[in-house]
Amino acid sequence: INVFALHSLGFLDKLSLNYPSWSISAEFSAYLFYPLLAAFVLKARLPVVCVATVVFFGFCVALSDLTGRPFYLRSHDFAPLHILPEFLVGMVAARLCLEKQVNGWLAGLVGACLLLSGLLLSEPLAVILSAPFIISALFVLNPPCAGPLRYLGLISYSLYMVHALVEKVLF
Repeated sequence: INVFALHSLGFLDKLSLNYPSWSISAEFSAYLFYPLLAAFVLKARLPVVCVATVVFFGFCVALSDLTGRPFYLRSHDFAPLHILPEFLVGMVAARLCLEKQVNGWLAGLVGACLLLSGLLLSEPLAVILSAPFIISALFVLNPPCAGPLRYLGLISYSLYMVHALVEKVLF
């Protein structure tokens, strides 16, 4: 199941092997849907895309909660329910930025408010939803700190993928 990147699709009852690799499996499933999602995001009218994305995100959160596990905790237990709406939100944010539909300062303010409220209120969905706003603001405004943040973004995934192995060896 791990070799074929199926370990985020609910076939296992727990995380296995290098447990952060569930995200590779989930992203693999998202990339299978990429052509369909990209065609929709790029071809449909922007208001339709935005409304459909909000509805799809809400549907996935509700379905996840109804099936007994919060949206943001999905990993080995059918992670596409977690990954696909986030993937779609990222695609919409990219389209908005590339079409110059984003006010960088407003996006940054909304992102900072979502992040701060999510952290203060222990609300993971607010933290998750802050990411596209903050990334969009950084893309549009391109502040001097963007370079180091891009570097951290480049190395963060590799650190994420090996942290479990280091944790197992050291602790």
